[in-house]
Amino acid sequence: MMRVSIENLSFAWPGQARPVLNIDVFSLEAGERVLLQGPSGSGKSSLLSAISGVVDLPKSTVKVVGQDMGALTPQARDRFRANHIGMIFQGFNLIPWMTAEENVCLPLKFSKRRKAQLNKPAEQVAQGLMAALGLPEPLWQRCSSAQLSVGQQQRVAVARALMGAPELILADEPTSALDELAKHSFLDVMMAQVAKTGASLLMVSHDTTLAPHFDRVVQLSDINKFPQREAE
Repeated sequence: MMRVSIENLSFAWPGQARPVLNIDVFSLEAGERVLLQGPSGSGKSSLLSAISGVVDLPKSTVKVVGQDMGALTPQARDRFRANHIGMIFQGFNLIPWMTAEENVCLPLKFSKRRKAQLNKPAEQVAQGLMAALGLPEPLWQRCSSAQLSVGQQQRVAVARALMGAPELILADEPTSALDELAKHSFLDVMMAQVAKTGASLLMVSHDTTLAPHFDRVVQLSDINKFPQREAE
């Protein structure tokens, strides 16, 4: 099944005369890993917002796992996102007073579907993900996320996105805080875990050196016609 399908999407933020997104066609297949690139303000974050159902869209323009996002109410989009999409934010968006393990398990509080995907207790699944992503065991339960380094927070954010095997992972500049060696090593580990869950991955990054990790690289300028610059 196609994980993301976009047709004839035109989207403008409130107060803008011209659309920031004007896309005839874009798709992401099951299990595919795509790197989305473009300059700052070109519409990359707007596209992630459209796919994840954060914004109102016309019907029949964006489908995720076969669901027409424009046909859902805002509340239904929230539920759908919790059930089917794992988000990795540039700022990670961890809950600072929670431990790493509690942060990783957080999606299960909002999604019965992802909880039902587990074949063992949630804590064991979370620990397995953190171990596979290279987060040392002493940090799993003793540390609040605010005490973790940037690289450690990054690993927690990826584990949280993968928890419960959502079909789609959306990632916004997740390697921006890492040095050259660390980012490639981290991507190798992340890609292995994404492949293990069978998820599709759409990742936004300015970094052209990341291309070898992906099945396909898409320049937003090739699919987005006449964008209006996003707000900084």
